[in-house]
Amino acid sequence: MYDILGADEHVIMEKQFAPDICLFWLKAKYKPTSKRIIHSAPNTILGLIPSGRRERSLPLNNISSVMTTYEFDVGRFAVGCFLLIVGLAVAASNLIGLPVFVVGFILTLSPNRTSFAFVNNAGQPTTDTISNLELGNIRDFAAEVNKVIVDLK
Repeated sequence: MYDILGADEHVIMEKQFAPDICLFWLKAKYKPTSKRIIHSAPNTILGLIPSGRRERSLPLNNISSVMTTYEFDVGRFAVGCFLLIVGLAVAASNLIGLPVFVVGFILTLSPNRTSFAFVNNAGQPTTDTISNLELGNIRDFAAEVNKVIVDLK
């Protein structure tokens, strides 16, 4: 992570959020400073297999706002239902269907998605998905960062 701070730059706060209910041990890290937001988030393959991290540094002068959204993901729910049915059908004949059933069960129970976006001055968002269990924490964080942005300008 970008741990080297510039002249007259200090860390305001540090927050960590789980990107998904299924991957609760992986954390996206946000570190707003007096000049930028330092961000590090896990990458995954197919949303389930951890595969490295992505890091970004966003200057506060280029951020107009921080927004959060909470929505129902129809695709995730449909895939979960499909895997649930396939897992049940296959589990009756062998144990291979059990992991498929478990993944389908988790996806079916967690179709809601919480997105968190830094919107730049041109109106383009830099979006990350966060676990819906973190909704209250991410809203508080967004409010704090918006306050820092307003105080800066």
